[in-house]
Amino acid sequence: QLCFLRCYWLTMIREWHGIDHHRLDKFLVLMRMMWRATCDMLAAEAWPALTLERVATIMAEYPLNPRIDASHVSIRTHVCDVFLDELKTLEGATEDVTNALLGPFYALLRQSKQRAVVGRVADAVFGAVAESMSLPADEQQRIRPRFSASAIVDELTSIANDVGCVDANRGVVYGLRDRFEGIGGGQAAKAARTGPNSTTARALLKSTFEELSQPAGKKKRPKEPLMRAALAAQPPSDGTNGTTHQKRPAHDPDLRPQGSLKQVRRMGATNGKRRRSEGDARTAARPSAGLEKANIPDPPPERKRRVTFSPTKVVRKYVKS
Repeated sequence: QLCFLRCYWLTMIREWHGIDHHRLDKFLVLMRMMWRATCDMLAAEAWPALTLERVATIMAEYPLNPRIDASHVSIRTHVCDVFLDELKTLEGATEDVTNALLGPFYALLRQSKQRAVVGRVADAVFGAVAESMSLPADEQQRIRPRFSASAIVDELTSIANDVGCVDANRGVVYGLRDRFEGIGGGQAAKAARTGPNSTTARALLKSTFEELSQPAGKKKRPKEPLMRAALAAQPPSDGTNGTTHQKRPAHDPDLRPQGSLKQVRRMGATNGKRRRSEGDARTAARPSAGLEKANIPDPPPERKRRVTFSPTKVVRKYVKS
């Protein structure tokens, strides 16, 4: 039976683009019937854990695969639509059973990059579950199947905190988590997240993240004019008079020159003029690539051609043509 289920979904995905659009409704009904037959098989065997795991693996591998090229949007969205409708008609689906069947939908929330698929999972699957759990207590006793709000909150929290989660899906995941927390699940996690030490923890995490996200070679330097002037005015240590590149010294408060800001700026301007004059002298003393030794004459100046416009010639040309 599981082999037939795997071959069915593999064939549907492979031949989906070749189906005539007039017959798509029939194949969508066939998908609903196949999911209903799968749920009947699980219910007839009293929902065994090993079979549940294999069914969830098949659904996550073929119709609900988060990779874009592994399945099609219409197949994913239709499976989301029929998932809870056919599961409600069966008995014996406990919280462990439903949590196992929700595994492929958790994978879609974590890795899917298609906005339509993520929105349908949030509305048709988790939104419908939240609506059924928010009913009065007397009506919830007649609702099948049973879901665990705390398990859903824990799983959504782990998805939101996962590094591999798509950034565009985190807002949807956080919204679903807050909705299930309002129903009654995950009160301990919510209290720990909003407790007295939560502000300090957030500030510490924010500072740590900013420190780690900053490149190692680009650290912020203090924006002090006096320090920049002092570093520019300091002569090189090897006596090269600034002809080669020298590494600037580290930040040291003792390097600040004594005097007013006006004196420091005047000193920096004087040193800048000295360096420019020395650079001009080195450029003038540079050899001219052997042109003087070869006695190569200068090329003659290019003669400018005088362009004139004669309307008579233009008229004659067009008359002849």
